Amino acid sequence: MSNAKIRSQKQTSIGNKVGICVSNAILLALSILLAMAAGELALRVAVRFKCLPRDRGFAAFALQRDVRRIYVRGAYDGNDLGLFRETPGSELRWEPVPSAHAGAIRINAGGFRGPDVYFLPVQGVTRIAILGDSQAFGMNLAESDTLAGALERKLNTTSRKGKFEVLNFGVPGYNTQQEMLVFRQKVLVYHPSFIVLYYSLNDPEIPDSTVFLGSGPLSSSYLYMLAVYSFKVHSSMADLRRESRDLVDYYIRLHESVYFTRCAELIRQMAAESESHGALFYLVIAPEVNGFEHFASYPYEAIHARLRDLESGPLRVIDPLTSFKSAYDSPVTLWVNDHDIHFNAVAQSLVADLVAKRILSKTISQ
Repeated sequence: MSNAKIRSQKQTSIGNKVGICVSNAILLALSILLAMAAGELALRVAVRFKCLPRDRGFAAFALQRDVRRIYVRGAYDGNDLGLFRETPGSELRWEPVPSAHAGAIRINAGGFRGPDVYFLPVQGVTRIAILGDSQAFGMNLAESDTLAGALERKLNTTSRKGKFEVLNFGVPGYNTQQEMLVFRQKVLVYHPSFIVLYYSLNDPEIPDSTVFLGSGPLSSSYLYMLAVYSFKVHSSMADLRRESRDLVDYYIRLHESVYFTRCAELIRQMAAESESHGALFYLVIAPEVNGFEHFASYPYEAIHARLRDLESGPLRVIDPLTSFKSAYDSPVTLWVNDHDIHFNAVAQSLVADLVAKRILSKTISQ
């Protein structure tokens, strides 16, 4: 047999082996993809049809896209108000409906509570933006009794250096992640000189998907969720809720968790970005008025201390707790009513006093 024929047979043999290897690799890849698809489907079916307990473990983690819910079709406290709408494809999840109106609440064309305003403040007017959740929004308060309304009134009756305008960007149910999005998408375009983040103790209720999964293309895969849950998640939001004895214990655990760590990162980030836009940033802590009977036994002192420790550089902290404890005995006196335990006008006014003093001290020194 000639050398050429031998070489040809060897090349053919090698080619056949390569072809077989490629075919095997393709079959293996297809098998893996099919197995993954089957696993994905099996996990979704198990969660969807309650084959796994939904109050704990992986199923609770997979379902927990956002722990706080709002009736985005407009229902709040059982009343169909038409004030909110879903935002498909947006991490905001819901938002106020621009130009909506119900009772004492008006949503302006920009999509936040209050009168219509221009993007640029009028010359001689100092603009302040308030971020927050339902505590800032003030669902059952008149516009003038919210923190924004009370602060604007106090500044304009006290200051001798021009006028002040306070914008209310609070939205019921929002967590710090959503407040960051509002900060970037809405607040900055109105050019405020001061930005106030009105912090409630449930603000770190950031979705597991944000804290552990990120926002990449894999974040919605149940297989990926299972891998993350198995190797990274020591205690999910559902676990925190289930394992807590009561509201006090829950808030303490929440502020010792990775959720608060992420929350603190976002707050520092907002403060730094505010400074880069020429605005002063204040973190204002809303004392909790639920879970205890008397301010003398206020159970959230350690959480306030943890929040005050965030102060540094562009991040300034205002804590009204001492003023609350010296002025009031029972937290019930600061509720809107027995069905709404958010701050009433009296509590909002007290917070506004403290914020106004800090802001005026800065405007006087400028």
